Amino acid sequence: MAEVALYNGRGERVGTVQLDPAVFDTEMNEPLLHQVVTAQLANSHQGTSSTLTRGEVRRSGRKAWRQKGTGRARQGTRSAPHWTGGGVTFGPRPGLVEKHVPKKMRKKAMGIALSAKVAEEAFYVVESLELPEGRTRNMITILDNMGLSGKKVLLVLEAADPIVAQASANINGTRTQTLQQTSVVDLMRYHHVIMTQAAVHEVEGRLSV
Repeated sequence: MAEVALYNGRGERVGTVQLDPAVFDTEMNEPLLHQVVTAQLANSHQGTSSTLTRGEVRRSGRKAWRQKGTGRARQGTRSAPHWTGGGVTFGPRPGLVEKHVPKKMRKKAMGIALSAKVAEEAFYVVESLELPEGRTRNMITILDNMGLSGKKVLLVLEAADPIVAQASANINGTRTQTLQQTSVVDLMRYHHVIMTQAAVHEVEGRLSV
């Protein structure tokens, strides 16, 4: 069974906590993990990028020069893609292209990502994060006590906490969000993950089913 250090709300180590091996000891499956990450990144795009085709560019339809007698290659309208200011061939167009991934694959990928953090000793469990006020120095003190000052840290809470979010908002490389908001991409993007005990119990109940 996986075991990691347990910290209190001040970032001080107070013991250890046992993690469910069904979730936090999942065997690595790189193809599955890659497929889920790729789908989540694709689905995060807004799909608003757009370019003009040669039929949409507002330019004169007059030929660049006469067809014969100049010694140069024949040219048509200046809205052709090879002209500066012409249309774009195969450019991005508006529209969402959603990639669907089965629920079982998403759950398995989440377990793989969490297990990777545990194996790298980059997963931390805190009893709770209840700050008296949303001052940045309060969160900096916690991170300093845990040895995570200046590192990319993802704080995962069981529920939204405006005070904790405010305290960590101005710390470069640190992000606070709920478990419901956390994706496989988030877990892979940050080097260290701090999760509350309540969030750990929730993710174990969600992924071990």
